[in-house]
Amino acid sequence: METKSFTFEVKAIDEAEGVFEGYASTFRKTPDAYGEIVDRGAFKKTIKENKGRIKILWNHNADEPIGIPLELREDDVGLYVKGKLSLGVQRAREVLDLMKDGVINVMSIGYRTITESMVEGTLHLKELKLFDTSPVTFAADDAAAITSVKSATPFGNLPLGDRAKEWDATAADKRVREWAGGDDINWTKYRKAFLWYDNEADDEYGSYKLQIADVIDGTLTAMPRGVFAAAGVVEGARGGVDIPSEDEAGVKRHIERYYAKMRTEFDDETIIAPWKKSDMDTEEIESTIEYLQALLDQYKGKEEPDSSTPEPETDAGAAELEAILDSIDNEISGFDAAEAERLLDTAIARAGG
Repeated sequence: METKSFTFEVKAIDEAEGVFEGYASTFRKTPDAYGEIVDRGAFKKTIKENKGRIKILWNHNADEPIGIPLELREDDVGLYVKGKLSLGVQRAREVLDLMKDGVINVMSIGYRTITESMVEGTLHLKELKLFDTSPVTFAADDAAAITSVKSATPFGNLPLGDRAKEWDATAADKRVREWAGGDDINWTKYRKAFLWYDNEADDEYGSYKLQIADVIDGTLTAMPRGVFAAAGVVEGARGGVDIPSEDEAGVKRHIERYYAKMRTEFDDETIIAPWKKSDMDTEEIESTIEYLQALLDQYKGKEEPDSSTPEPETDAGAAELEAILDSIDNEISGFDAAEAERLLDTAIARAGG
C-alpha cells in the first residue's frame, strides 16, 4: 500500500457528533510533491466497490482505527470526505481537538495504483484502490523526512540519458560529487542521484545507496542502465541491497516511474520493471505451454506407422517437442518471454519438419 498526503481542507466540524467534512485529495493541473497528478475519475470505481471497507485511521496505523467515512465522492475539486470519528475512542477525541485547533491539517490517503500513464514526463494516476483516509501529523513529502530515520528519496523526475551508454557507477559517483560541490559538498544535491539514503547520517557517503544518475553536460541525468542496475539489485542481483523493508515499496515505486518514462521516451513497451514483468511473463509462458501441449497432442495424433515400417524421422521431432514442453514445466520460473518465444518457434519448426 502507498500513501499520499495533502493539506486537509476542513469545511466543517460537528464537535458533538465527531463529524468533519473536507477534501482528502484534490485534482490539480500541476504535479504534487510526489511529481504526480491524480486524474479526475481515479476514485470513482473504488468508491463504488470498496466504500464499506475504507476506514479512517490515525497516521495510517491499522492498529488505531478512529472512524469511518460517512460519505465519499468525487466532485470538481477532488475526493470529498465526510467522516465520523468514534468519540468513544480516546485517540479519536484527541484528533478531533487537534483538528479544531488547526494542529492537524493534513489528510493522507492509503491506496494502491491500478492504472497509471506517463504524459509529457509526468505520471498520471488514473485509477486508485483506496484503503483508508487518515489524518496525519506530517505530509509524506520532503518535510516528512524529519520523522523517519531512513527514507526513500523523493522522486526527482530527472531527464533521461542515452539508453545505450554503459553504466559505470564509480565514475558516475565521482562526477556527481564534483557537481554537488566537491570538497564543500551540498548533500541535498548529492542525494538527488540516489534512490535511498539514511537521513540519520546524511553527511556520509556510505549512507547513500542505489545510484541511478550521472552528470551529462552539466545536468544531473537518470541513466537507463543505472535504473536497470538498481532494479536488479532491489530484486536481489549482486547480493541485493540492505535497506529497511518498509522503504522497498517507495524505492520500487520510483523505479517504476522511470521505467514508465523510458517506455514513453524510447517508444518501447517492453521496458517493464522486473517485479512486474515476471507476472506478465508467467502468464505468457503458461499460454505458450498450452499451445505447445495442443501442438504436441496434434503431432502425436498423426497416423501411427505399422510395425513393419521404420519409424519416421518426425518421431524424433515429437520427442524433442515433448522434452521442450517438460523443460518449461520444470523451469517455468526461470524463463522469460523471449525464451518462451524461442521455444515456441523451435516447437513449430520441429512439428513442421
